Amino acid sequence: MSLKLSEEVKIVVADHDPNATTSANVSSTTWVDMSEYHRCMVLLIKSVGSDNTQIFRIDGSAALAGTSAATLKTRTGSTDPDATGDWAMLEVTSDDLAGQDSTTSGVRYISAVVKTAAATDEWQVVYILSSPRYGKTALTAGAGAAAT
Repeated sequence: MSLKLSEEVKIVVADHDPNATTSANVSSTTWVDMSEYHRCMVLLIKSVGSDNTQIFRIDGSAALAGTSAATLKTRTGSTDPDATGDWAMLEVTSDDLAGQDSTTSGVRYISAVVKTAAATDEWQVVYILSSPRYGKTALTAGAGAAAT
């Protein structure tokens, strides 16, 4: 049986408009739960502005609110992305989550963190979670059943 892409990945899209030049989580409501997936690719896509992205990183936390977050992956550089349509990518795996099993008390949630040179810059952030821990079948907009 062939699985559909929607049965293999979960996609979360967030808009990031910080109105500041300090490091900021993409959104306090966009802590993404990795407990049911082994991998996550985070795309940072510049949607407004032309100034440099100074920091792009992924933080991890055991709590959905992001308390006591730790840096999992970091990408620094004054050249990426610096124009509308430019993008950068970081990837984390369940092994990166503090070396613990993400289904127990270890790091479970991730969030992109961005620092920009201009407060007026904006981004789209796309989380693509893959390699589900449990197969899914008969997915609908409201529910998914675990495959047996």
